[in-house]
Amino acid sequence: MDLLKCKDYPEYRLSLNGHIVPPGKLLYNMNEQDIIRIDVASKNTTDIDYDSGYTFERHSVENLLRLTPDTASGNANDWKLILVMKHVDGDKMCLKGALRNVSDGSIAFMTSVNAEKNEHYRYGNATIKSHDPDWNICHCSIQAPLVFWDELKNRLIY
Repeated sequence: MDLLKCKDYPEYRLSLNGHIVPPGKLLYNMNEQDIIRIDVASKNTTDIDYDSGYTFERHSVENLLRLTPDTASGNANDWKLILVMKHVDGDKMCLKGALRNVSDGSIAFMTSVNAEKNEHYRYGNATIKSHDPDWNICHCSIQAPLVFWDELKNRLIY
């Protein structure tokens, strides 16, 4: 597993065996050891936008609800937050999150936007309901700033 820089945004996407995770694919069952092996350090150069305007967000019931999809897989499991980051642009907000499946330890990646403003975050109508009626999960593979991947590795290792 590796990270590939997005063409149009200062964010990185997961690559499995040299291929990006297909757009529209929610990632529910990632292995912790695969994430720990991601080489983040080689991507961290002086010409990148390390945080892309994202900030760390509180672990709270509200954020867990916003990042938990109201789908068969989302509802079939208990989830715990590992990492939450937020991007704010006026009244438009986007959350990026990593959640742990309490029963099997696998990791899920989710992006959620405040529902009525989601067109700003280039996801259009490709969203599904979350457990917060004012937020929608983006039906897409995760792309996040380098700081997200770096901090996620740190939280899994340390």
